[in-house]
Amino acid sequence: SNVLGISDINSDFNCLIIDGFERESGSWRGSGNSFIIKYGNALGAKSISFESIKNYTLMDSLTSFSAYDFIFWILGDESSADETFSTYEQSLVKEYLENGGKFFVSGSQIGWDLVNNGSDEDKDFYNNYLKASFVSDNSSANLANGNTNGVLPYVSLKFGQVYDEDYPDIIEPFGGSNTCMIYSTGTVAGISYEGVFGTSSIYSKLIYLGFPPETTANTPQFNYMISLTIDFFNSPVSKVDDLNLEITGFELEQNYPNPFNPTTKIRFVIPSGVEGLSTLKIYDPIGREISTLLNNQISPGNYEVEFDASGLPSGVYFYKLNVSGENPENNFSKTKKMILIR
Repeated sequence: SNVLGISDINSDFNCLIIDGFERESGSWRGSGNSFIIKYGNALGAKSISFESIKNYTLMDSLTSFSAYDFIFWILGDESSADETFSTYEQSLVKEYLENGGKFFVSGSQIGWDLVNNGSDEDKDFYNNYLKASFVSDNSSANLANGNTNGVLPYVSLKFGQVYDEDYPDIIEPFGGSNTCMIYSTGTVAGISYEGVFGTSSIYSKLIYLGFPPETTANTPQFNYMISLTIDFFNSPVSKVDDLNLEITGFELEQNYPNPFNPTTKIRFVIPSGVEGLSTLKIYDPIGREISTLLNNQISPGNYEVEFDASGLPSGVYFYKLNVSGENPENNFSKTKKMILIR
């Protein structure tokens, strides 16, 4: 039977793992799996508490998605015969993402099911809530690497080792998402997104992989991917404007309040047409790095991040925004001073 579990970690963050993998006649053959253990161990290493359920219990469950900071939904090679996301399941995911959810989903047949064989509603869900465009049913690859400018840099996952995965989906970013993983053949294996969903104004985050990462035998790399995912989900950066606004230039504003104790907010602007790795770091007066508030590729917009200096002594500190991309004309770097007073 399927292995399910719950952690005994006392954590500020709680995660729900949903095992949606019911297919018994595909690459994985059998009436049960133990993939929850892999995710549970990786989350435990980040001190994240978790619970797990099978997806078919959602109809009768008292589980409320709003109770969870993160949701991990694993689908393996689940396909059209068993449905990757039913209409009811789609409604749960939509509501979660429209209310500030942090959602990780993976599976090799999601695009094939929802787009190639799906209804108009399925396609809309795939485009506007999984933030992806379906390209092809077979990447002809069993290796995916993190995009160095994405949220999973330097991750390298050789998948299809626990069971043969012969049809991983090729996908493309859609609706403001970014590439986070690339197959060894050069096509897109995964996307990330941070922003709003539907008509909501609440900021949410998403990672969607077109292959099942739990099929790798490289546990350290799998754990590293989960660690970076949690870091991305926990990033304090939030968008404070409409993506449709025309933003013409970089800007790093003075923190407010300043002086501060112990928290302050920093606003910055990434202009339209700029793609690159953005970092926002805090330094002490002699140049030692104190904290990294941002380290990933983000879409153009007006952003705000909160810095908590609890535990730091009074004094002068510096914050630096750096943006670097393939086009040197779009590079930007600026540093400003702030004062912590106890």
